[in-house]
Amino acid sequence: MATALMISETLNVLINVFLIYFSHKAKLVKLGDKLYNLRDLNRATPEGWTEERATEYFHWAYKVVEGLKGTNEALEKELGELFVQRGVIKNEEIIS
Repeated sequence: MATALMISETLNVLINVFLIYFSHKAKLVKLGDKLYNLRDLNRATPEGWTEERATEYFHWAYKVVEGLKGTNEALEKELGELFVQRGVIKNEEIIS
């Protein structure tokens, strides 16, 4: 039986495989959506979420954003700063 972790890892692989086929505009929308969601999550953990779940979401989102590198420097920098704030990456690893 598949565990949630196995399903999550499979989804990560599939998302990053399909990201290369997204149009530039679709990639911009994906980055903007991640930025909005992560800013909101950084501000307040949603009702029913644990801090661990929020942290896992940040790590998952980082993998997605990695697949979108080179789409928009400004959005990627903003996202990188959020990842640093949450301890996902170190300051010198900010996506650019």
